[in-house]
Amino acid sequence: MSELAQEYELHPAQIKQWKKQFLDQSETIFESDKKKNEELEQLKSERYELFRQMGKLKFKNNWYKKNSNDVRF
Repeated sequence: MSELAQEYELHPAQIKQWKKQFLDQSETIFESDKKKNEELEQLKSERYELFRQMGKLKFKNNWYKKNSNDVRF
């Protein structure tokens, strides 16, 4: 630790404090990555569903356009 402090011109207590802070919060750092991955997968799933619905609506819309010309009043 003293070598790092000398190399980067820091007080050893500062490095010790950063190390303690990292170790205290390291679990939450990795949990946030897992949470981000879960959110990403959910967004991908929602996106897929929206594109599926858009395709279905586009198909119906084209069908209605095509068949509306056949209707005679």
